[in-house]
Order: sequence, then structure tokens, then C-alpha cells
Amino acid sequence: QFTRSTVHTVRDLTIVNLDGPASTSALYVNSTGTVTIQNTITDGFRTGVLFSTGTLHHDHNLHNDTTAYSGVSPGANDVIGAPLFTDRANADFTLQATSPAIGAGADLGVPIDYLHRARPAGLPQDIGAFASAPPSALILDRVTGALAAWSTGRPLASAFTQAPADLPG
Repeated sequence: QFTRSTVHTVRDLTIVNLDGPASTSALYVNSTGTVTIQNTITDGFRTGVLFSTGTLHHDHNLHNDTTAYSGVSPGANDVIGAPLFTDRANADFTLQATSPAIGAGADLGVPIDYLHRARPAGLPQDIGAFASAPPSALILDRVTGALAAWSTGRPLASAFTQAPADLPG
């Protein structure tokens, strides 16, 4: 909810309601200031963007809500539809390969996503918090001997009793 007379910027976010049928809005703009919303996914709300007063700039967003907009017209290059998360029920909001959010965003100069994966500069960006970048290399933690998949941000259930003799690269 944006209700102050300042400048607010919302970009490269994924906002999801996991609590069942929603009676709220993902983003509510009632401000004497300026709000900019870009490259953001809203999913599972009554309204994606509810606009009352103020100045709103919004484009390159994806809305999968009962009503995408109230009080405002769609933004330039906005997408309406399911974002196709990898596993929404288990809060994995990375994007499936066929997601309409892939390549539909604006290049806002944000070099990494929320999992620290690169967002390639100069190319169409993905909408949302998580880029669909190819998986990064697996990393061996030399202190614990655990193997972690930093491309997903989740540790793997694997560990070594002793460090491997040779790790290429």
C-alpha cells in the first residue's frame, strides 16, 4: 500500500497470495506522490493494481488476479495470465520454461535476481523476482563438504565424508 507523498519504485518482484481466495489487492496506490511498478508479478489477489490517487507509472508486469486493474488501464507491455511458477504450492516461484513472464520484461539495469543469478544486460528481461537463467555450477563448500546448488538457493541432500581428490574448474 502506497499512501505517502514520496516516490516509490517497485520492480523485479513476485507478489503471491498463498492464503486462498483473496479479498485484497496486491498493490494499492493512494498517494500524492509517484509510484512506478515494473517487471513485477502479482498472483492470487482480488486485484493486481488498485489505483485511487497519485501518479502511477507501470509497465512490463504480469498479473494473474481476479481483476488485473482497478482505477487504471493496463500498463504498456503488461501480460495477463498465469505466470507458470515451478511449484507454487510449495512456494517455488521460479519460472517454468514456458512462462509468459520469460523475456517479457524491460531491461532496468538490475544485474542479478533474488537468487543471485545473472540477468543478462541488453536482452529482454524476465518479469518477476527470479530470472530464468540457466543453472549455475554446483559449488563444493570446502569447510563442510556439502554440495550446494546455488542456482536454486537450496542445499542438496548430499555431503562428502572426505573432499574429492580432484575438482575440475
